Amino acid sequence: MKDIKKPKEITLEVALLDLRRAMTDALKDQAVKLGQSVVHIEVLKFVLETGDPTMKSLSAHLKITPPSTSTLVDGLVEKGFLERILDVKDRRAIRLKLTTKSHKLFAKLHKSKISIFNEILTRLNEEDKKQLAHLLTKCLNIKK
Repeated sequence: MKDIKKPKEITLEVALLDLRRAMTDALKDQAVKLGQSVVHIEVLKFVLETGDPTMKSLSAHLKITPPSTSTLVDGLVEKGFLERILDVKDRRAIRLKLTTKSHKLFAKLHKSKISIFNEILTRLNEEDKKQLAHLLTKCLNIKK
């Protein structure tokens, strides 16, 4: 197998991608510690962000078949993270709703994110933190 050469000088883009990768890996590890798979977290996150989606929209989002989606959702329903509810406008459709247990899981994951960021930021002095906050805010405002 051919070795991949890393650039001699790390660019901002590479540094940001490395930071994102480190955060993602740390959050995956935390999800596993909390007894969840990455796929389960992705499903719950989609339900949270879309607000009671249909099984069909979840299948499309995950790019998997409806039977595979049903199997995945069955496990989350059995564990108490999701509820299936009938769509009042279309009785053929089933919607997904987060439970209190899922909201508690997201609260734990949020605490983990903050903890991971704090661990990373301990390597910076106060002036560096202010400068980083300023630069990130500037970058994010360009997007708007």
